[in-house]
Amino acid sequence: MGRSVLQFDVRYITNTGLVREHNEDSILIDEQLFSSVSMDSAEKIVIDKDRVLFAVADGMGGHAKGEVASKFVLTKLKIKFKDIDSKESLKAVLEDISQDINNFANELIEYRNMGTVLAGVAILQDKILIFNVGDCRVYENSFGYANQLTKDHSLVYKLYEMGEISYEDIKSHPQKNKVTSAFVADGKQTSLDIYIKESNLNNTNLLICSDGVWEAITTNTLEECFGKEDTLECLKSAVLKAGANDNFSAIYIKIKVAK
Repeated sequence: MGRSVLQFDVRYITNTGLVREHNEDSILIDEQLFSSVSMDSAEKIVIDKDRVLFAVADGMGGHAKGEVASKFVLTKLKIKFKDIDSKESLKAVLEDISQDINNFANELIEYRNMGTVLAGVAILQDKILIFNVGDCRVYENSFGYANQLTKDHSLVYKLYEMGEISYEDIKSHPQKNKVTSAFVADGKQTSLDIYIKESNLNNTNLLICSDGVWEAITTNTLEECFGKEDTLECLKSAVLKAGANDNFSAIYIKIKVAK
């Protein structure tokens, strides 16, 4: 049996928003890394490869620190992607990167306590690995419905899983910003909570985004944008209309598989 022929129709955007002074998000599109930039509109690229990586990182720690952390983690992930061929190897790579960011901040003390959360999609020829650390998310556009494929590492998501709050309450809960796993350069972190989901490769549409996207809008609005020809422009407009009080970043991937 011949190998599947893959094509990825990709739209992407990273934006400072309307309140923050700097963009601490970074995004990785195959081998292109975008950091410390703010795009006015979604950009696009078509990729024909059987191994490709997409990721969004949301930096924490204020100006300089947050954007350094998100860029650092995505740079390391891009370099180490060649070593990833399974859930186990992806987990090992992410754990190595956690140690790398600690070592970096131990050498440059001014970056101590910077951090970032992350979500991404790794295409490995005939399968997909969907992963996250923290509260960036990956959604599938499942016939117009938004199916969250990742699991937030946050206090409020745990409350949701315990049945104490509703799914939509996650966005407005007073403790919504308390993440329980992140790449933090504090010299103490020994392990990460990492979520990895393996899926068969098929024709599907995936959205990777920071919390600046999903917190700003309702699930209904997200699904309305899934129904638009230009999903990311719709999402950008919706987030800006909602006030865009955080940096926001998103990657929308249309996967086409030909046998």
